[in-house]
Amino acid sequence: METPALPSEFGTSCKTETDDTTPQLNAYFLGEPAFEELMQLRTEGWKREAGDKHFETKRAVADRPDSKVKHAFLRMMKAIAEEMEDATQAFSFTKKRIRILDLCIAPGGFTAFALQKNHMAVVDAFSLPNNEGGHDILIPHGKKNKRVRVTFTDITMLASSFGVDNIPSEHPEAARFGTPWPYTGSYNLVICDGQFLRTHEVADYRKNKEPRRLLNSQLILGLQKIKTGGSMIVLLHKVERWDTIQLLKTFSSFSDIVLFKPVKFHAQVSSFYLVAKNVQPDSAEATAAIARLKKSWFCATFGSEQGGSGKETEDNNNGEDGHLDGEDGEDVSTVLSEFGAQFMELARPVWATQAQALRKARWMQEDVAKQSGDITGEKLVKFDHE
Repeated sequence: METPALPSEFGTSCKTETDDTTPQLNAYFLGEPAFEELMQLRTEGWKREAGDKHFETKRAVADRPDSKVKHAFLRMMKAIAEEMEDATQAFSFTKKRIRILDLCIAPGGFTAFALQKNHMAVVDAFSLPNNEGGHDILIPHGKKNKRVRVTFTDITMLASSFGVDNIPSEHPEAARFGTPWPYTGSYNLVICDGQFLRTHEVADYRKNKEPRRLLNSQLILGLQKIKTGGSMIVLLHKVERWDTIQLLKTFSSFSDIVLFKPVKFHAQVSSFYLVAKNVQPDSAEATAAIARLKKSWFCATFGSEQGGSGKETEDNNNGEDGHLDGEDGEDVSTVLSEFGAQFMELARPVWATQAQALRKARWMQEDVAKQSGDITGEKLVKFDHE
């Protein structure tokens, strides 16, 4: 497969990085009660057959929802937004006429709550088409509600927005990269809560890195379109992972950040939300972050300027969350020295919430345990996603 040349502003060629930071990070977290309890509960949870059945059932329902389940999911997302608002005021603005960008709107719960909270707000949004595996949008939009405009497309293919304009005609998806940005203006609130759907069928060349491509795409678009002083809501996973820590440190350099993990829903899994307020998108730090994210999107999409699959290994986190291709010159010890104390304050409630939920989970009380075995690699999905 022919690939475009790496744009000069992205720096050197793509490289495959492996994550060998876990021992250092775990040593730093040692002695933190919430972290230690969570690690113990995760280990115990792997031994429970009931846990496998619980999460398998939830995934099956999510992948093939009927109308009742779809509307229940909408109500759940509204409830999460309300809980988030109570904890962080993420949806509160002093201005009445605000503009919102929802980069993965379906089913529409966050947007519905935002409009309920801000009666004069308007929303520009994106959603993966149904025929590509996208979910239904269950709130009025378009002709039924002109305050909510939706473009149905895969946002990871908006190449020109990511600094790549010349796609070789021989590329298997060359035509799909040509969609231009459909909206004008900037936004007070950007919602980046999309995650890769198991029902989304993608070309083999990008399948392994699609979660990484999706989050990077949301972050790039959000930072490029947000107003100075605006807010971003970003869905992330596994707060203790190295690439997540890097991302949080980066956002803390150009915004005021807090973390939020719902108690009522998704508490048993590792997902949480970054709420970034007073974002300064024109700062040197944000500009540098956008450049690194664009390079990461390019490398995840095209592998390298010489070509290749760019396949990520399990040691490289399976590309689940945004990746900045390294904070140049910053190793683990430097990041922890500069950001460690703030990170621990941010992460502690996230760990504690998941630990409490696992401790109380009905399936954790089962007496019948699985045979001991490998609890790494692909199996980690149990506590990462619902």
